[in-house]
Amino acid sequence: VDTPPFKEKRFYSSCMYSTTSHDCLNKMITVESIPQDLICQLCSKPFSDPRILPCLHTYCYQCLNNLIEQNEPPQESIQCPACSRCFAIPVTGANSFLQHAHLAFEVEVTGYMSKFVNSSEVSCNFCANGCTDAAMVFCCTCRKFMCSTAEYCHNRVPALLHHSMVKLNKDSASILPTLIKPMEPVCSQSGHKKLELDFYCKTCGYSICRCCMVAHHRDHSVAELSIFAEASRCAMQGSLHRSQQVFTTLTDAINANIRMVHQLEISKQETEVSIGNAFEQLLVKLEERKKALLSDLEATLLSKTMALTLQKEMLEHLQRDIAHCTQATSHTLQTHTDHELVSLGELMSSELNARLEEVESMSLTPNQRTFFAASMQADSVINEVSKFGTIVELSPSPDKSRCTFKPITMVNTAYHIDVQTATRILLIIDRSGLHINV
Repeated sequence: VDTPPFKEKRFYSSCMYSTTSHDCLNKMITVESIPQDLICQLCSKPFSDPRILPCLHTYCYQCLNNLIEQNEPPQESIQCPACSRCFAIPVTGANSFLQHAHLAFEVEVTGYMSKFVNSSEVSCNFCANGCTDAAMVFCCTCRKFMCSTAEYCHNRVPALLHHSMVKLNKDSASILPTLIKPMEPVCSQSGHKKLELDFYCKTCGYSICRCCMVAHHRDHSVAELSIFAEASRCAMQGSLHRSQQVFTTLTDAINANIRMVHQLEISKQETEVSIGNAFEQLLVKLEERKKALLSDLEATLLSKTMALTLQKEMLEHLQRDIAHCTQATSHTLQTHTDHELVSLGELMSSELNARLEEVESMSLTPNQRTFFAASMQADSVINEVSKFGTIVELSPSPDKSRCTFKPITMVNTAYHIDVQTATRILLIIDRSGLHINV
């Protein structure tokens, strides 16, 4: 037997195959060293036991649990902080929401990568006696950092020779995602020797091993996991295809909405010019009416713009939901294992299809017209104004309530207002103004 070039004072741990806990990973990761999509939006920390809501937004298990418990009095539903949708709280609380295993795996890998960047601060966690020696290598299979002694002991075990070992330095961090693979789930039933979960029970909704299939799921709808995974993959791909079409339609509808708002503004400016030109032909006494018309125009524009803005916000909200569902579904198809596809596929397809059907069932064409018009009847007003008032001679009269008319050659002159003509002008002015296309 070969002897190591140093005194062998430690032995490898019996639990070398156990994965690092989420709490330990969170201690090794800083918020600055992790992508934003791996940060929980509630606690602003890396995900710890991430759980996915039916709307496909993900939060830490403890964050969801706190969100449920902080409701006073207790509520029957929980509201997603991201999209404000509400969901019934299961009997078992946050524990009933599906685990996002692949997201937890990405957080774990990022944690190991951050250790590689700061390799000088990493100590051995492989030895069983609390070794504090500097780590030299990392086993991607055992998920352990090893000192030189631990590496020697590890390599002496024939069953571990196929493990991927990486030197602990900053340059090796980038290759970790290609070497560390998600651990395949195994059966937790006693006596099943940790068999792989190669089958899926559609009746119960979870993966099982061959012993479980014979012992507990004999009369259930059971098939190979790969068959259900392929079905989920096809369903998700179909939803993604629909999503791309609907997303394009939504984008076109939002752009049409924006163009319509712009056209309304242009039409408003043109109408203001039209109103201004019309009122320039009228007397100063018509100024109040001009201001009233401009005020009506602003109010009408505001009302229509608000209606279009609300419609645009609703379309954008749907677009964000579909974009989120699309991204989550696409990412799941590309990165998740068959077990994860089976677990999340039905939920993701159902949620994405629900959003798509919501869009397809609604009218995406803005329900507002884009033009104003001003019917000023300026010619009639000008014609009446030309008859309004006469230069006349006034002579003293005992009855000052009455006016007498004398030739214009008289020295004393006055501007006479014809009441009937004034009434006609005011009536025409009242009838002139904005006529909105609705």
